[in-house]
Amino acid sequence: MNALLLILFLSDTYGGRVHDKPIADATPYPLPAGSRLLQDLGFLAFTLPQVEILMPTKQPRGEEFTLEQQRANQALHHRRVRLTPWQPMI
Repeated sequence: MNALLLILFLSDTYGGRVHDKPIADATPYPLPAGSRLLQDLGFLAFTLPQVEILMPTKQPRGEEFTLEQQRANQALHHRRVRLTPWQPMI
């Protein structure tokens, strides 16, 4: 989606139990150089050339987040766009 909330790209759908990461690896994304991509922790090793990846910090097992990490994760959370069933798909 872009800043105007227009959907610019949808990947193909896959049936059965296929994890998102292999699908992302096999999909040619049309993001221009200098783009910023918000992604979740399910895509830890996913990268695109010349695209800045914005992803929350993963909480280490048995440890607490620092205040800086909490604030950074909250900032990313507030930027995520939630699609609801009633929004038109263009």
